[in-house]
Order: sequence, then structure tokens, then C-alpha cells
Amino acid sequence: MASLTIRNISDNAVHRLQNMARTAAARGLETYVREVLEEHSKKPLQESYKRVQKLQAMVKEKHGILPDSTPLIREDRDKRG
Repeated sequence: MASLTIRNISDNAVHRLQNMARTAAARGLETYVREVLEEHSKKPLQESYKRVQKLQAMVKEKHGILPDSTPLIREDRDKRG
């Protein structure tokens, strides 16, 4: 597992994070910050997944369920040799 050092954080920010760790999560600062970073790092992935689902729904609404193109691609490749 990787390690991360963060420098030059204001004392106020550290105190606020410590308070948030104690009150919101009843955890230590390191555990709290680790969980926040882990959760935040997943957001772009979750947002992308939601966009893909939305696009899939739009395509399905416009064109219906599209057939699997694998057999056609294989047939085309076989013809080309």
C-alpha cells in the first residue's frame, strides 16, 4: 500500500479535520482523512458510470435494443482472410 505525506497544511485546517474526525466519524485523524480521500477518488468513476448509463438509455430509447455485432464482425474478418 502507498504512503502519502502532505505538507504545509494550515493549523486551522488540521484542527477542523480533527474535529470532523472526532464528531462525524468517531475516528482518528489519519483514518478519517484516508476514508475521505478514498471516497473522493471514486467520484469521477461513479460519475462516468452514471453518464454511460444515461447514454445507454438514450440509445435504447432511440434505437431499441441493438443486436450483438460480434457475428457480423467475425464474418467480415473471415471474408478478408
